[in-house]
Amino acid sequence: MKELTIITTDINNVLFDKDGTLLKLDKMWADWVWNIEKYLIANKWSKENELAKFIKMIGLEEEKVVPDSPLSVASESEMKIIFAYHIYLNNVDWLGSVEAVDNAINYANSKMAHDDNIELMEGAYEFLKGLHYSGKKIGVITADTKANAQRHFNKVGILKWIDFIIGSDCVERSKPFPDMLDIAEEKYDVKMKDTIFFGDSKVDVRMAELKCLNKIVGVNNSELKADFHIENFENIYIEKGNDNKDANKNS
Repeated sequence: MKELTIITTDINNVLFDKDGTLLKLDKMWADWVWNIEKYLIANKWSKENELAKFIKMIGLEEEKVVPDSPLSVASESEMKIIFAYHIYLNNVDWLGSVEAVDNAINYANSKMAHDDNIELMEGAYEFLKGLHYSGKKIGVITADTKANAQRHFNKVGILKWIDFIIGSDCVERSKPFPDMLDIAEEKYDVKMKDTIFFGDSKVDVRMAELKCLNKIVGVNNSELKADFHIENFENIYIEKGNDNKDANKNS
């Protein structure tokens, strides 16, 4: 697979997944799951050994998030259903299960807002800055909620470079369905033939394929069947157009 080294002038729109692409995945979501676990055990909704096994099944192994697991790619609403089903199997009715998990996820989200566990992928800040000053339209398509994404990006200082965010709470169907890209096209005038998309999972690639994007870039996942691959955002050159005097090379 070819490594992406340049953003050419024919690309007008640059879209990103959030977690595992712009933001590092493991510590952020491992802490999130541990806070859900902490809440559910403290309130006696689940037993520690059973919940630990379940968390491993959905994609957390030795403090690492398993690529393309539910924890890696599922939306927040999908994760609520997954955790609620676990509680339901412990002889709790469905209403009680859903309410318990909703409270646990709210607790985990509130902790994430204050914990120091959100980290940018290497080179992301300068790359986004360079894209902004080169006149590219920058968007984020995330399985997380729009509000969560705004908080996370604000915390690491990149919200100012992003033109729009579309979260899974903005659509009926999250990835791999292309509903969020439909909004990008209709609301933000993103033409797919002029667009490059960066993502780290199979659902990212499938979503982009369904909308026939110009280029798809796999991030830190060499197994993806994408057009290009990168480990991080360092050393990607942004080609200068006639009117783009501030485009730069990231290092």
